[in-house]
Amino acid sequence: MPSLVTQRGTYTGAGVVATHNITNPGGFANGDVLVLVLSVSGGSSTALTPPAGWTLRLRIDNGTDVSLFVYTKTAASEGAQWQFSANPAAEIAGDILSIAGGDPQAPFVLLNGQVNVSGTDAPFPDYATGSFADVALLFTAAVGNITFTSPTGYTELADVADATAPAPMACHVSRKVHGYPTSVSGLSDTLSGANLSVTASALVWTDQGVVRQLIETVVPVNARIETVIA
Repeated sequence: MPSLVTQRGTYTGAGVVATHNITNPGGFANGDVLVLVLSVSGGSSTALTPPAGWTLRLRIDNGTDVSLFVYTKTAASEGAQWQFSANPAAEIAGDILSIAGGDPQAPFVLLNGQVNVSGTDAPFPDYATGSFADVALLFTAAVGNITFTSPTGYTELADVADATAPAPMACHVSRKVHGYPTSVSGLSDTLSGANLSVTASALVWTDQGVVRQLIETVVPVNARIETVIA
């Protein structure tokens, strides 16, 4: 089944600045849930103010070096850009996703983050899927002008960095559609250079889980099914 989570665009700022105008990439419909994943310099010393309508779902700080922010918003006739303000001025790299059919009030059934020591591995929190949450998302924010490699079996959606000195930031997003309930542990992004990082694992509720549960409830487990979707 195709995933309902789609990568829409990326953002690289103009260095260490107080105002970040993130361009609306389009491609989504009104009512879709927008997800903004940001890697922000300054860590716990940086305050980030979103425009109206954006809800902060997760913030994880790795000291005063880097923070991972995850915001969501229900799309509603969006303008050409969204303006975020950083205090003090900060460098930002990020990614924009959309979730078709997502729950505006609770788009994630799980969203856990963790702080990692400096290294070329960026481990993720473990997670377990369920009947109603079969799309997994992995988010990484890291210090430096670096690139990432996703864990085996996960599709890279974004690998973006704002390389401007003195505070280059990098952001990475991966996705996997799980066929059945499962527990997952031991995942890591691989970084092209050893640096501090913050990671998060997320599970997205989608209609795919509902369809699967209905099929498995009605049809015996040992039955052979061939499904053709037009």
